[in-house]
Amino acid sequence: MNRYRLRANYEIQNIESRREDGTVIVEVPMLSAGELNYGLNYVKEKLYKENVYPTEIGFDIMSLATMVYLADTRIERVVHGQDSWSREIELEIPVSNVELWETQIYTVERMLKFLTGDLWKITLSSRMWQFSKPDEIGEKSNKYDEVSLFSGGMDSLISTINLMEDKKNTLLISHAGEGLTKNAQKNIVDKFELLYPDVLHTWLDLWMVFPNNYIPEGGNDNNTRSRSFLFIGYAIFAMSGMDNISELLVPENGLIALNVPLDETRVGSFSTRTTHPFYLFLWNELLQGLGLGMSVKNPYWNKTKGEMAAECKNRDVLYETMKLSFSCSSPGKAR
Repeated sequence: MNRYRLRANYEIQNIESRREDGTVIVEVPMLSAGELNYGLNYVKEKLYKENVYPTEIGFDIMSLATMVYLADTRIERVVHGQDSWSREIELEIPVSNVELWETQIYTVERMLKFLTGDLWKITLSSRMWQFSKPDEIGEKSNKYDEVSLFSGGMDSLISTINLMEDKKNTLLISHAGEGLTKNAQKNIVDKFELLYPDVLHTWLDLWMVFPNNYIPEGGNDNNTRSRSFLFIGYAIFAMSGMDNISELLVPENGLIALNVPLDETRVGSFSTRTTHPFYLFLWNELLQGLGLGMSVKNPYWNKTKGEMAAECKNRDVLYETMKLSFSCSSPGKAR
């Protein structure tokens, strides 16, 4: 079992590690040849093309989410966890405003512990590298009415159909780290191009997956517990570059959000908390504490999946597209 300390580093090109006092310290390169790694430069270019210009605080959240996802998926729980479960992970995140972030560390650590079951410690340093340059920034676009997570599963499919039926121009936020999820997302968006040509549904896809054994001695942990932290952090990052959107939609039926123990696979640590109401409450606390004026909302918190389907605003479209959807909760099992 190892304790890990991962540090986001903007001055190195390759991952580096050393051991100090029983802790493996890993320097994680955030840049290559001056451009962001891990799919983030692609996202930046795509956002700028849509006249969406994220702020430095927004990028702080994105870099934190990236490091959390890296640690969660490349520090193997059965090897490095206490009793093969709770890992001890420290992240050092360079941020744009250390004093502001220091007031929110407790909320972040509490949120991550609730989400993954691990012991997280967040330390801060001042980020000298600037995400945006003044000559890159133009006038922000206000062409979108909504920002919504879009996983490629049935719940987000129903939600998007409802938004399209209501003529809501929507920025769809997606993440994928393997092909089945990515293909489902693309196939549904392509179908929307045909079915709703007059309603904006811009697909902002992030491909983020780390090489196997990327962290020295870390191994691989192919769980998806922290994916919602990356997902929501990514959406907040994008929303920070818009003037007229303050609410992020996280469409998930209420039963799965609570993940009640219907059988033995949903008891205790086996029960995912990726859209749990308490977890979303902590996100809202964090966003308020950072002064972003944003909130996260699950509009289907009191609906079952069956009720969501029955109340879909165009069930013909749902029946036509649901065969393209794909649950991203455990994609490996589908194989």
